Amino acid sequence: MLEGLFLNADSGFDTHDFRQHCFRRGIEANIAANPRSGKREEAEDRYFDPELYRQRTAVERTNA
Repeated sequence: MLEGLFLNADSGFDTHDFRQHCFRRGIEANIAANPRSGKREEAEDRYFDPELYRQRTAVERTNA
């Protein structure tokens, strides 16, 4: 039922467990890398679209 869902999330959700949870359910996760995690090499291999992320913040401001 969640297969193919696209999720934009801020860096607070940038955890291995959360990303694995999304992957197991077929959710496409566009999550900003958490700069405090210190995992630069891992972050470079992850999908992240900055334009879609900017659109996420616009939607959040509208809903607020």
